[in-house]
Amino acid sequence: MKKLRWCLKIKDGIRIKKPSDEIARSYLELSKSSLRSAETVLKKNDLIWSTVMIYYAEYYALYSFLLKLELSVKITSVLFYLQNSYWKKKK
Repeated sequence: MKKLRWCLKIKDGIRIKKPSDEIARSYLELSKSSLRSAETVLKKNDLIWSTVMIYYAEYYALYSFLLKLELSVKITSVLFYLQNSYWKKKK
């Protein structure tokens, strides 16, 4: 929770943003495209690039979700924190 407070305090950490369904939808489409690409590359046994593409698919999906909640995150480390927090709870 301390880190979430940190995200709110830093400049451009997390901000309330005017909603844009079009932008949120475009990030979700980027996520889907990244997953399709990852699947294609995985069939060629390229584990490194498929992992990178899966990471970006998750990143784009999370960013799309945040935009739907009317939140904007400009600092990648904030998104990393949110992603890691989610996966730690899943374990």
